[in-house]
Amino acid sequence: MEIGSLEYIVIDVEDSHFTREILPKLKAIQASGAVRVVDLMFVDKDLLGTTAVWGVSEFNEEERQPYKGMLENLKGLSTIEDAEKLAQAIPMGTSAVVVLLEHTWALDLSEAVRQAGGMLFNGGIVTPDALAQVGAELTPLPQTKPIKGLTASILQLLCECLSPHLIAPSPYLPTRSLAFGWWVAA
Repeated sequence: MEIGSLEYIVIDVEDSHFTREILPKLKAIQASGAVRVVDLMFVDKDLLGTTAVWGVSEFNEEERQPYKGMLENLKGLSTIEDAEKLAQAIPMGTSAVVVLLEHTWALDLSEAVRQAGGMLFNGGIVTPDALAQVGAELTPLPQTKPIKGLTASILQLLCECLSPHLIAPSPYLPTRSLAFGWWVAA
């Protein structure tokens, strides 16, 4: 059986919020066929740093009810050691859910690439920190902003006159003059 690329996420949330708000979203995403939840592990980290790990398989019948429709896809691919390693990143006194997702869309893409005689060389997931940085860069900056006594628009005009090939104006991204190292609004 071929399996798509896997991604794990660690969610810090109280169980009632997970089953009421997050679990339905995971089910909807899975129903779309884009991803499949292949493992769920729950981690408690007490104030001394001791972790307890358990899976849905350890739930009684009543506790499993919210997970119906997902249970048949849970493959137990994560180990307790995996969850304990991931628990190192969560603060003490916290509960978390470790979700292992299979990117099923990648299987169809891989097949299409193979049929076209191509090959997938590499892939990866952009980190949350990198996404936050990109989001900040996509936020439009004000047209003018004081920089060392000059407004950004005057500074930009100077940069454009002195080195036009080093400025790449964009209505959404801040531009940077490589020559001067200043950020200016486009």
